[in-house]
Amino acid sequence: MRQDRSLQVAFPEYDLYVGAVPARPYGDGTWEIPQKGDANEWVRTNPDGLTELSSMMNANHDQCYVPTVKLLRQTRRALLGTRKPGGFFIEMAAYQAFASGAVSGKAAPAFRELLGKNGDGDTVLPMPPGFNEDGSKKASAVSPGARVVPAGERTFG
Repeated sequence: MRQDRSLQVAFPEYDLYVGAVPARPYGDGTWEIPQKGDANEWVRTNPDGLTELSSMMNANHDQCYVPTVKLLRQTRRALLGTRKPGGFFIEMAAYQAFASGAVSGKAAPAFRELLGKNGDGDTVLPMPPGFNEDGSKKASAVSPGARVVPAGERTFG
């Protein structure tokens, strides 16, 4: 399918659609891509910088940022399809929410309550590993630099 500034390759049997956007290096580590709707304008983009920011945000939030963005993008796609806002907008809104402190571990209980239970009576959204039912982070039995750690059930060999 031809679009304004990209070419979409469809694999409908796999529900997979890939959009290829032409890009040219700008010279400072960033790229230029065609401006949507304007055949003669190019805008700068920095996918490597976005990846770095996302990785740092994920590390700062106990590896919960990336799964949250994926859930939000998938929800947006399921509810809106090709309508606006797009996935990038959703990702940037999530980034701002995490960066501002508006998102914390306490969000999971709210999502659990919102999504409720499935037909089998099971909670749709389990608590992420490392968190208590109220959304607080579980205390670790091991502290950094400890010389003695409790024995576990796992064996190696």
